Amino acid sequence: GGAGGGWKAELARLVQEGKLTAQSRLVLQVEYCTAERPTASLRGSTEQYLRVVEDLKERCRGTFWEYNTRVVGNCRFEGWTSARDLQTRPLRPRIGACEITLSWQHLSSVYSVSLHSKVASRRWPLVDSIASDLQALLPVQYHDIRFLLQNASPGGMIPQGAKLTLTVLQALDPLKLLGSTVEGRADSDGLVAVNIPAGSYRAEIEHSLFEGEALSYELGPPEQGLYEPFKRIMMHSKIAPGKIKIVLYWDAKPLDLDLFVVTPFSKVCHANRADPLAGCTLSEDVRQGYGPETATVDIMGAEVAEALARSGASHLHMCHVYVHQHSQDGTLPQSRAVLQVISEEGVVHTSHVPTRGIGCFWDAFSVDLRSCDVEQRGKITPGEPSFEVLHGYPEAPQSVQSSSKELGSAMFDAKPDEMTTQERSRSVLAAHEGFVS
Repeated sequence: GGAGGGWKAELARLVQEGKLTAQSRLVLQVEYCTAERPTASLRGSTEQYLRVVEDLKERCRGTFWEYNTRVVGNCRFEGWTSARDLQTRPLRPRIGACEITLSWQHLSSVYSVSLHSKVASRRWPLVDSIASDLQALLPVQYHDIRFLLQNASPGGMIPQGAKLTLTVLQALDPLKLLGSTVEGRADSDGLVAVNIPAGSYRAEIEHSLFEGEALSYELGPPEQGLYEPFKRIMMHSKIAPGKIKIVLYWDAKPLDLDLFVVTPFSKVCHANRADPLAGCTLSEDVRQGYGPETATVDIMGAEVAEALARSGASHLHMCHVYVHQHSQDGTLPQSRAVLQVISEEGVVHTSHVPTRGIGCFWDAFSVDLRSCDVEQRGKITPGEPSFEVLHGYPEAPQSVQSSSKELGSAMFDAKPDEMTTQERSRSVLAAHEGFVS
């Protein structure tokens, strides 16, 4: 192999000839001096030589992870066994040596290119510079990535035919990929398959019956938590005017997370899955991981706001959202849970579960039912959050508790799916007659 810049031309030729491919398993050999230093005749320190080896290992973990690159010290690469084990032969290092050689096996032949020779140049290798030059010359790796598009409404239609567009924002660019796009369509299972290099992407999803989705997607070293070959994306059916939807989804563990929504009138949960006065309904309980669990709530109309004002409770115009970890497997931070608020304009808020905290409740946020503005809290607590309501909570004002029977009967006289917004407003007004003197 050549010294200085000559190795780049040699490596480029071998890539062009197909002798170094994206499937090649690379080995970086470092011959480094092990003589004790400093002495009367030898300057420097032994640690300086060892540092080159460690720096190369660190760069391999972050830069050459796709090539399963190995770094070996003071031994010569002789190939891979049939069981894919590394074969090497010990090497007696020369005094003052700090030599870096790239080797790999193609078919039955071993190829080697010298990237740096301290013996010949009398200079220390610049590991970052060598790694950057090498990265630019190696064949680009492409990865098979699967995006699963799921309906956020349990039991809803699969977004078959949805169009996924990935725009390349940052990547190794020998093929001039920056700014270009990759497209795919969801099959009957909602799966979109693409073949892309590592890098940063903007993903956009379109479907005539679903809200458009846009998110960032990063494909990088597994050690940095950036290798996600299977990505799940929740799609939200278009929302009718006058409503908002709150969606919870999470990873495989814990198996059972439960969504809670506290309206101005009651706590909606799996034990009480509807609040007709707030137009709030909760989906079925999901107990096998992932979700989604969904709550739909009416945006507060003028008549409901008037009823609250007449009851002396005009400050109760928020719905409060929190999550309970019901199963004992894993923790809330491990769930990587996500909550989203969706209106007819699309996703208006996204919250991620905190990465730290002890407890089984995630007190997430409150939504102003008049404006859809979100008040973020975002904390994990050991105890269940409590909020003031007009009905069904011990924290409610005493004057409200004394009339809870009348309010309760008005609330549950009708089923939520049989009540229009106007009927709910009239029900609220009727329920609050006892509060108005």
